[in-house]
Amino acid sequence: MTFKFLCYFAFAIKNKHFMENESLIQQAWAQLEEGDSQPARELGEQLIAAGKQVGYLLKAASLEQEEDWEAAIRILSAGTEAHPGSWELWLSLGNMQVNLENWEAALAAYGRAAACPQAASGIIELHKAVAYTRMLDFDQALNTLQALVGSEVRNSAFLQKIELLHQLGHHKLILELVEEELESLAVPEDEEEAREMSRICSCIASACWYEEESEEMIQHYLKQAIEYDRTNPENLLLLREMAADFSDQARLYELLLKGKWQEEEGRQASEFFCAYEVVADSQEEALAYIRAYEPEPILKDSLEIVEVDTSEAEEDEPKGIYVVTDLAFVEIE
Repeated sequence: MTFKFLCYFAFAIKNKHFMENESLIQQAWAQLEEGDSQPARELGEQLIAAGKQVGYLLKAASLEQEEDWEAAIRILSAGTEAHPGSWELWLSLGNMQVNLENWEAALAAYGRAAACPQAASGIIELHKAVAYTRMLDFDQALNTLQALVGSEVRNSAFLQKIELLHQLGHHKLILELVEEELESLAVPEDEEEAREMSRICSCIASACWYEEESEEMIQHYLKQAIEYDRTNPENLLLLREMAADFSDQARLYELLLKGKWQEEEGRQASEFFCAYEVVADSQEEALAYIRAYEPEPILKDSLEIVEVDTSEAEEDEPKGIYVVTDLAFVEIE
């Protein structure tokens, strides 16, 4: 399991320092996401030759894609020598050291990152907390995240904190933190932040379930998680765990459905398509699972199957929904 540098790189290329060659960098990033590291490596080499610090980040990302972390460390070390005031390069070097469990070197790199001019201290601390978690120093990880309450990265810090507590089985403590900090979190402003908030709500719902809180409270957070990100796999997993419904006759149904979305009564409903993967005893039961899952303003009775493919389900898999895609709306000319 690696400490994914690619996630950080997505942030880095949006930074104002990297606006030049942005379209080429964005294209290389997209190719990395698809598993093609060569274009990123070649562009990185060109940018390094031109004296651009983003070249080191890009080439290191391509090497991480190939799991050649030692080579990535050499590239980033060269980058910090050429650009010693770049907190992005020092942070990325720390992340790569974490991949190889070079803890002392990682923390030293994070320290150098924090000392750079205009360093994004909150982002650096988030990465340090992940490193402490990988080191199994959970107290230090939690203390690092707690120090970020009220900061610009407070939502990310809160999510990391409650997910770590969930892994440690401290569900009651999660609910105590919800009472203390939830109202101080920032309202999501884009899709990425909404997905993050969905994970927060899903984790809270899970804690409520483990602590045997009211069904109303559990459903409240589950509903919010779906509203923020209908595709959230953690939410789908929790729903299956809560139902714990097993059947020897169950099969996997891959379904394409169409339906209607109506935000206001009296206005024409918008038509959409959506794909699902559901384990159920029958096609009818699969559709029933989907109708129960989908929130308003989807008109549940409008949901109908367009295409279906069925296959053997994995042994010991509970029934329920496993995959939900985003809605694809039909454009009306």
